[in-house]
Amino acid sequence: HLRQAELPQQALARLRDGLRGPDEGDDRVQVIEGDLQAFEDVVARLGLLQLELGPALLFCPADRPDRYEKAAERADAVIVDLEDAVAPARKAAARDAMIGHPLDPDTTIVRVNAFDSGYFADDLMALGQTGYHTIMVAKAEDPHQLSGLDRYRVIGLCETARGVLAAPALAATKNVVALMWG
Repeated sequence: HLRQAELPQQALARLRDGLRGPDEGDDRVQVIEGDLQAFEDVVARLGLLQLELGPALLFCPADRPDRYEKAAERADAVIVDLEDAVAPARKAAARDAMIGHPLDPDTTIVRVNAFDSGYFADDLMALGQTGYHTIMVAKAEDPHQLSGLDRYRVIGLCETARGVLAAPALAATKNVVALMWG
């Protein structure tokens, strides 16, 4: 049940203004308890935004294992980043850190380098030594490449025009669980 006191003051003011007719001077509004559908209709008509928040995702450079736990404490899920957050000279150290400092596999996503980066195969070999099962693939463009990662839950990161155009096919790939834009 919704009560007037539970509505933010600004939203309540907009609700009152929207319900008051042009000839009505009375600004009293009764939000009828239990009439949620009518309330939602008014909210939609007035453009009031109802947000459902979450999950909070936090990127953490894979070569900074000293930040892993702090990131895990402050987010719903941590994205251990082997890609852009790590300089080329630090890629091997980042993979070693990922292996040596495990987080909860259910709340950890590993962002791997793009297929054509020259780092992708090494990223997958390192992942094979962990319990992680969700990966974010940088510069995802080809659904056939993603479907070949069938041992993982895949988040395709659409960062190129080709990736954006391929988004419907990427999303339809069996092991793809989400798309993100970058």
